[in-house]
Amino acid sequence: MSADQLTRLLAALAVGDSERVSVCHDFGGTFTPTLGTAATAPARAQPFLEGRANVWFGVNPLSPDATGRGAASDVTRVVALWADLDVKAGGMPDRDACDRVVSDLSGMLRAQPVAVVDSGHGVQPYWRLEAGDVHVAARLVARFRWLVELVAGENGGTVDNVFDVSRILRVPGSVNVKDPGSPVSAVLDHLDTDAEVVTLDGLSDVLLSYGIRDVPATPDAGPGATLVDYSGPTYGALEPGVRSRVDAWADAPLREHLAALDACREAKVDGWRPGMPGPAWNDTLWRACCRLAEVAVAPWSGLGLEDVGRLVLEHAPRDARFTDAFVRTTWLRAVEHVAAKPVIAAPLELEPGGALVEVDFWQERESLRTIHGWARARMASPWAVLGVALARVITTVPPHVVLPPTIGSQASLNLFFALVAASGGGKGAATGAARDAVVVSGEVYEREAGSGEGLVKQYATRTKGGVERLRDAVLFDISEVDTLASMSARQGSNLLPVMRKAWSGERLGFAYADPTKDIPLDPHTYRLCAVVGVQPERAGGLFAEADGGTPQRFVWLSAVDPTIPDAEPDAPEPWVVSEQRWPSDFGGRHELVVPQVAVDTIKAAHRARQRGEAKALDGHALLCRAKVMVALTLLDGRRVPTEDDWRLSGVVMDESDRCRTGIEEALSKVAERSVVSRGRSDGVRAAVAEDAQHEARLKRVKDAVLSKLLPEWQPVGKVRKTLASRDRAAFDDALALLVNALDAEVNDGKVRNR
Repeated sequence: MSADQLTRLLAALAVGDSERVSVCHDFGGTFTPTLGTAATAPARAQPFLEGRANVWFGVNPLSPDATGRGAASDVTRVVALWADLDVKAGGMPDRDACDRVVSDLSGMLRAQPVAVVDSGHGVQPYWRLEAGDVHVAARLVARFRWLVELVAGENGGTVDNVFDVSRILRVPGSVNVKDPGSPVSAVLDHLDTDAEVVTLDGLSDVLLSYGIRDVPATPDAGPGATLVDYSGPTYGALEPGVRSRVDAWADAPLREHLAALDACREAKVDGWRPGMPGPAWNDTLWRACCRLAEVAVAPWSGLGLEDVGRLVLEHAPRDARFTDAFVRTTWLRAVEHVAAKPVIAAPLELEPGGALVEVDFWQERESLRTIHGWARARMASPWAVLGVALARVITTVPPHVVLPPTIGSQASLNLFFALVAASGGGKGAATGAARDAVVVSGEVYEREAGSGEGLVKQYATRTKGGVERLRDAVLFDISEVDTLASMSARQGSNLLPVMRKAWSGERLGFAYADPTKDIPLDPHTYRLCAVVGVQPERAGGLFAEADGGTPQRFVWLSAVDPTIPDAEPDAPEPWVVSEQRWPSDFGGRHELVVPQVAVDTIKAAHRARQRGEAKALDGHALLCRAKVMVALTLLDGRRVPTEDDWRLSGVVMDESDRCRTGIEEALSKVAERSVVSRGRSDGVRAAVAEDAQHEARLKRVKDAVLSKLLPEWQPVGKVRKTLASRDRAAFDDALALLVNALDAEVNDGKVRNR
């Protein structure tokens, strides 16, 4: 046979005569590579074409420094895309299927092959590739593998991973002796020197349209690959108690990402427009596959790759092109991507002996290490110091910066923290440490909270000329929950309802009979954060408001540190938070961009609540987590949250859940004790009786006012005069209660019932 076919193929691939290419042969089990110019390649191949040797050539030119057959780092230019379609068990089913793959790929690339080699056991098509940066081209070739895998799967087959840029392929005109008992000829079956050239940008667009995005290059790996950087125990070696902890944690991302895939299926989103923004199916599927593969390939995990892959296939959405083969290919691609990376850490460390140690959240970032160092130096709880620091960071963000309308409307960043400890248990130390540990831009205006009206008056006041704005941001520091509870317990108090509205960024104001007394704050025009000291057994006032959503709006963190060391280390340098400049881009507001996994999780939870599957106390948990995510992002000196910020916010909220559960248990014990002992002093009884009389009078007046209201508007003064003179002093308070309860409406000095 003649080496002329190799000459014609190299010319069709536009390989210059002076460029270096490899020619390799395997004779009798001995592999021998040679290097030389393209001009000499046919002569180097010729002696072995008639013999019983396998002969290959390097597709891409190599540098003068290359040795052996050459490595990927030696490639100077990527001249083509290629595929190696073998008809074999575990490969392509037949030659017709190979031809269909070549045809389908050519249609996707909008280019016909410049050459097709019949390898004797299949086909090897080549498409000319535009000259460009060799590293960019190499990454595109690695991604092209998955397009070939996808199309092969849709035609009933699979392909081998032969997409490294130093790849050698069969020399046309040689003999294929893969099976020594049945040698077959490899021939140049098709040559079209006028075929279109595939551009790098065009190839990138095609790959993206099929969900094949750029990921860090990984070595050939798969479900059986050796995982690097891991010396811990396997799942089977864990003790039962440890194993249950691992199972609980691994189940969380499984449920989260399968719910996101279910949401795509239910929404019937078109995920196939290249560059489509938002929750495109391919984006959601890739994130789910990578995250679940990370957990499934870890030796400490009880999740199996086969089981998780089957679940992904069951839950993934479908359309005309979102096929089983596409989903399966995406899953396998994700497995290979993560299998060559270090094993991810669970939120617990598994030592070689199987012992369980909580992962050090504080070593995740320099900002967190700094906060932890200051907490240790000042003998304060790291969690409490973090809570105060995050509240201070959010207080510096202008109120027009909002979360996007994932559910309903835009959401405020206003954030509340409850620091839990016995009286004198550490809130003051945490507050002082946070001020010194984290330096924020601008002044943080701090005040104690009073009534609901008092909160509003920190932002604005009414003068003869109208409403005068004082400031946009306040951090309310409430040293004891008793203060909050006692004020909210007063008849007619509106403190907690106002705080609930403020957490959501709603309009604040009060329906006075005299409109000149109102001080309105429009939505998202004020920043309100709060830090409250909570003694567990005195938190009943807040938890009594669970139906109104009060405890759900707080992040609960312990101000007690059971791991406090015997000796205090020196404090590190303070952490300086980068100043951010915030534009206005939508109705005077700036919507933050949040990671899609957060959006998917929030929407899935909302569906669960609508279906009655979520507990009432967890109604605002994910929105609270989203606010914490933004706070952690800003603390780190960035403006755009990432999936890692979302992950870390989950750690904070897990701590909050543990702390909140402890309070609920403490309140349960208090309730049990109160059944046994209900004695009160005479003074307390008198105070209670006096309060009861006041409440009874206010209720009587409120009922009287309600009975006088009509569906039609009538002057407020006219309704006031219908009351007995002894009751008119309580008219304004009674009317305010009716308005807050949505039983009455006041406008321009007139009132009506609702």
